[in-house]
Amino acid sequence: MHLFFFLAATLLVYITSHAFAEPNWLGFVAALVLFLSVLLHEIGHVMVARHLGGVADEIVLGPVGGLAPVRVPFEPHSELLANIAGCLVNAVICCFAAVGLVAFQGETAV
Repeated sequence: MHLFFFLAATLLVYITSHAFAEPNWLGFVAALVLFLSVLLHEIGHVMVARHLGGVADEIVLGPVGGLAPVRVPFEPHSELLANIAGCLVNAVICCFAAVGLVAFQGETAV
C-alpha cells in the first residue's frame, strides 16, 4: 500500500467526522469501501492476466486508484481482456451496491 493511500483514508475519516455529528463511523466505512473497491478492481486485472498465461507481480494501492502492472501474451484479445477485467469488476460492485441501496432505502441511522 502506498503511503498516500493511508493519508487519503485519514483525511476522509477526519473530514467526515467533522462534517457530520452522527454517525461517526461513516468515514471509516467510506475508507473501507474505497480500499476494497480499488483492491478488487486490481485483483480483476491480475486474475485475468494469470488466466491468460500472463504475469502480475504486485498491486500498489494509491489514494486515487491502484496499479497492477500485468504482462500478458502479446495478442490483442489478451491485452483487451486483461484491461477490461477491472472495469467489469467495478460493474459487479456497482450492481451489489445498487441492490444494497434499494434494500436499505427507507432506513435511517440510529
